[in-house]
Amino acid sequence: MSDPHPPDRAAAAYQQAVAAAELARLDPALPTRARWSDLGAYRLLLGDAPQGALAGLSEEFTRTLEAYLDSGCDARATAAALHLHRTSLYYRLGRIAELTGRDLADGRVRLELHLALKLVRLARRA
Repeated sequence: MSDPHPPDRAAAAYQQAVAAAELARLDPALPTRARWSDLGAYRLLLGDAPQGALAGLSEEFTRTLEAYLDSGCDARATAAALHLHRTSLYYRLGRIAELTGRDLADGRVRLELHLALKLVRLARRA
């Protein structure tokens, strides 16, 4: 299924629905009847804007999230790299989860957010 679209964007809705159906068939981690919004990192790989996955995050939270994901989610290493107490890091990670509406314990979520961060960084190259 696609995301809701106005009638003049029916072609985009169709493309989203086809991608969701194909990927649901190919990836057993996805629901058998996937929505475009269920596709996580696949949306980014198919050209969705990475800023959407990171919407609502300040530069400080973005930097914290990237450091955490780059360290393999090692809280001790992340706190040391950012010169934070681990309690402060856990607070920030909790706020990031709230702001994004995503569970950082989910590997697919971490993949999507990490890919979004790297795509945003890559776009600065141009």
